[in-house]
Amino acid sequence: MEPALLRPTLFLLLFSLWPAGLRAQEARALPAARCDRCPTVDGRLDDAAWAAARVERGFVQRNPREGEAPGAPSELRVLYDAGALYIGLRLLDPEPHRIRLGLGRRDAPPDSDRVRIYLDPVLSGDRGYWFQVNASGVLSDGVIYDENVVDSSWDGVWDARARVDEKGWTAEFRIPLSGIAYQDVDRQQWGMHVERYIQRTQEKNGWPAMPRTSVTFVSRFGRLTGLQGLKREASLRLLPYVAGELSLQQPAGSTRPDERFRPNAGLDLRYSFSGGSALSAAINPDFGQVEEDPAVVNLSPDETFFGEKRPFFLEGATLFRTPIRLLHTRRIGARPVAPDAAFGGEIEEVDPEARIIGAAKVIGHHGIVSYGVLDAVVLPSSAVERKPDGGKADRVAHRGGNHAAARVLLRPKRWASVGLLATGLTRFGSEEPGTDDTDAYSGGLDWDLRNDDGWRANGQLAVAGDEDGAGYALQLRAGLRGAPRWRYWLDVESFSPDFEINHLGFQWRTNMARFAASVQHRLPNPTGSLRELYVTLWGRYAFRHDAPKLSFDRRVEVNTWFMFNNLWELWCGGGHRFPVDDDRETRGGPAYPRPEETYVYLGGNTDSSKAVWLGGTSSFTMEGSSPYFRVDMTLTTALLDRLKLSLFVKYRRWWDRPRWVETADRQGRPGYLFGDLNRDAMEARLSGVLGVTRDLTVSLFGQLLYDVGRYSHYRELLPLDDGRVLLGQSASAPDADFSRLSMIINTVLRWDLSGGAAAYLVYKMSATLSRDGASAVSFDPGGDLEAMFDQDQSHLLLTKLSYGWDL
Repeated sequence: MEPALLRPTLFLLLFSLWPAGLRAQEARALPAARCDRCPTVDGRLDDAAWAAARVERGFVQRNPREGEAPGAPSELRVLYDAGALYIGLRLLDPEPHRIRLGLGRRDAPPDSDRVRIYLDPVLSGDRGYWFQVNASGVLSDGVIYDENVVDSSWDGVWDARARVDEKGWTAEFRIPLSGIAYQDVDRQQWGMHVERYIQRTQEKNGWPAMPRTSVTFVSRFGRLTGLQGLKREASLRLLPYVAGELSLQQPAGSTRPDERFRPNAGLDLRYSFSGGSALSAAINPDFGQVEEDPAVVNLSPDETFFGEKRPFFLEGATLFRTPIRLLHTRRIGARPVAPDAAFGGEIEEVDPEARIIGAAKVIGHHGIVSYGVLDAVVLPSSAVERKPDGGKADRVAHRGGNHAAARVLLRPKRWASVGLLATGLTRFGSEEPGTDDTDAYSGGLDWDLRNDDGWRANGQLAVAGDEDGAGYALQLRAGLRGAPRWRYWLDVESFSPDFEINHLGFQWRTNMARFAASVQHRLPNPTGSLRELYVTLWGRYAFRHDAPKLSFDRRVEVNTWFMFNNLWELWCGGGHRFPVDDDRETRGGPAYPRPEETYVYLGGNTDSSKAVWLGGTSSFTMEGSSPYFRVDMTLTTALLDRLKLSLFVKYRRWWDRPRWVETADRQGRPGYLFGDLNRDAMEARLSGVLGVTRDLTVSLFGQLLYDVGRYSHYRELLPLDDGRVLLGQSASAPDADFSRLSMIINTVLRWDLSGGAAAYLVYKMSATLSRDGASAVSFDPGGDLEAMFDQDQSHLLLTKLSYGWDL
């Protein structure tokens, strides 16, 4: 490691070993009553069993007026039997006609009145489950970990009903014990917190009291007592499915067989062991109902990041998350990339998707140990190369392989954890020319320490590599990151040149060292018209790991955020990036001396609790003498309880910004050609959800992307005798102009059935128009949109039906 890195790195490493601690909290208790004839879950609390339950009314407001009595009283009752936990809530409201209803998709309800139950069944003090229902009966669930990180990826099998009446509304839950991990002792105590949200005032209140400024959450839960005679038992749930894909139009010129209809079938299963572990497996999984990724035009050397959307990989994903993203499950079954031509021809066609033939994972918690194992098998993908003589050659685009990850996390204390993560990718067959399919591995040790005052130190040390070499990475973060008023922290990252995890993980670059520091002042209860306020000052300095004098990022920024008493928000800021040497712009060539940059931005949004709200951000940047303008706007409407629509529009404009165009051969030496880019980019996204019933929804996602770039004033990056470089004149003037137009429409009809099963009917449409060089046109959205519909489009109709059985 370079001496410049050694001192701050050792400081943070020592700080991260600081013996943090958490103060014990005196928890409030609520006894649960055992029922022999438990209530029917219908949203009414008129069953005789509820009369035997203790009524808890000690709810306390958290937001906006911390510690005060709620604006509307709530009553909580808890029952249980050998198979389930029952929770009933009477949510009184002095203005029941103003209760905000809202039908929507499971796990994505509209902004509405709701109540959420948090449970820590193993009394860990830092993790658990949450279950939510809104006033229209729409369900949401997930997990909570690291004290206060809420995740909605977990889907349990449970039920809740809600009903509005002249006094307010009621919510009734039934949570089967077979779907959660709990203690295997005769007398139990669970951690529990109940949170109510009143949409029209954005008030949150809960039992027990939860300070808004606290950096802890799960450890402050109340105690659910009186649970006796609960025995964990093994359970098996099978979810077989059948599916079909109908192509409504065969692309012109395709060399593939005409596969208009493709049937499919598979099996998902979940087995809960009596010891607290759970196995999830999928044979020939199908993800056709998952929403499409938006189209992008990426001219930078950085890879575009797409988050995981597939339910199988989302469930339990929190356990595998580490500071350095060694596992990025989107790599599993990623779209195949065209190989390089092997016969001097052109790659004409590539399989549109990789096929995951099977996947399985086991996740469990035992005392202070949490563990997980993930394995998935991906079949090879093919491509077609047209040779110079006109013949065709079948090629391998992706060799497929076995993707595996293993995780162990120890929590010896509630305020401390240490974990290990290992990943491995083993390819099938021999390496193909023109591809980057190599075996790869990675492993890392991570840690996390914190205390009640907001101090936190975490980090990770990792090694990774492939058949071309191996390297290491270190990430450290420490500071006062959760205090109510003053917060400050320091981040350090160091990635060696040979550290490579993008086969199964995600990293935006390698060969770098980066330092970042921030200080923030927060006013949770300012006076006057303000409700909340914070101001942040931060800076960053980064350089190449193997060349400390080559700095590719040096910047400072100040920003502020306000919330007013009318629930409007405003944010603004500005920053300055000093001149840097961009070592990636030339894609492997000499560093480009990027001039200094100054930017400012301003944004805000209206009260999001209203039926219609508007938000947006605009910014202006000067890089040297090249300006850049950006504006984003979002309009969201929820005029009906059953329908929510959101329109997002953005526009980008670059003027005369020097950008790399190509690397040309200059009599045996590379020539790095630049041009001044004038670019217009516009995007519109429309998304909406129509709730027919609480279990039947129609979702819409549509995107229109239009991007036009025009280059001028071509120059070449020339080396000087003193080691510097400059942009000099060039005799080359390639026609690098481009225009891209893309449209995506994705409509999903979803019917949630009992037992976690569901039925889907999906329509997908995509169309593109790409023009390069002389064929590219000026910015003309209307004309290009008309031309796009004269091209081939893809129209797919998919259907899927799954059903669940408990064995």
